[in-house]
Amino acid sequence: MRRLGSDFDAAYPWRFPAVLERVVDGDTFVATIDQGMRSYQSGVWIRIAAVSCPEKRGLERAKGLIAMQGLRNLLRESSDAPLIIQPLAEDSFRRWVSIVWAAGIEVNDWLVVNGLAKPWDYGREPRPCFPDDEAFPL
Repeated sequence: MRRLGSDFDAAYPWRFPAVLERVVDGDTFVATIDQGMRSYQSGVWIRIAAVSCPEKRGLERAKGLIAMQGLRNLLRESSDAPLIIQPLAEDSFRRWVSIVWAAGIEVNDWLVVNGLAKPWDYGREPRPCFPDDEAFPL
């Protein structure tokens, strides 16, 4: 899939430890984010970047439930170590569009490699998570 280089890491340098609260579907979950200095934000919706999973409703229901269970299993199996969230932007639903790691595995790529998602380009630029910060030049 894609390989992120130093230019990408320079543009999006923040990475936050997180604890899974619940899985919503194959490419979305809710987490508590450790913001540092004993500051935590619970109920943060995370949209896994650059992938699209089948929906849990309609014609894709069976595949959507399989994708959701696959994500749940991966995130729960890595519960010994915190998830790592690298937010890229905020989408129209106010979810953090993010690169996600679980036990050292990049979840975004893992979903595609395991056939649970397809690579996806949003087709438009999501809003930066931190719009006042010059480090997010979207």
